[in-house]
Amino acid sequence: MMTTTVCREAAAPVPTLRPLWAGRAIVLVGIVLSALTLRTAVTSITPLLDPIGADLGFGSAVAGVFGMLPALAFAVFGLVTPVLVHRVGLERMALVAMLMAAVGTFTRSLVGDTLVLLALSALALGGMGVGNVVISAGQAVFSRSRWWSQHALHQLCAAGYGAACAGRRALGQRQ
Repeated sequence: MMTTTVCREAAAPVPTLRPLWAGRAIVLVGIVLSALTLRTAVTSITPLLDPIGADLGFGSAVAGVFGMLPALAFAVFGLVTPVLVHRVGLERMALVAMLMAAVGTFTRSLVGDTLVLLALSALALGGMGVGNVVISAGQAVFSRSRWWSQHALHQLCAAGYGAACAGRRALGQRQ
């Protein structure tokens, strides 16, 4: 008598596909949220330079360095970002940019030293400089349809609104 055994292989899970609009909606939300938050380190410290300078003991020369720092950070990191995107990838660089901006922005409120404040501001502004490049590149990558090209104006409006709100929040004014 011969016995046969049947070997049942486990069925591989079938991947579920998201609808195209769901993936695009996630990317759009990420771009809009980034546009809203990428300007906060630039606009939030400027109205507070006098009280911060009084607390930390720096004068107008250091305040001038703080005023020049956004342009310098955006220029340097804007030049370096394409090389980093090529090596690391667009999505990972977007994550790095958001982490740099968040860590720099939040931790600079905890310091009591001028040089550390400058370094953390440079970190935050560097993340924003990288973010400016990767958001534009991300739009180009995901703009295979006319829908994406139409939301560029909305991104610009969100960036302006985010900058205006950050300045008002820094001064403690309410609408």
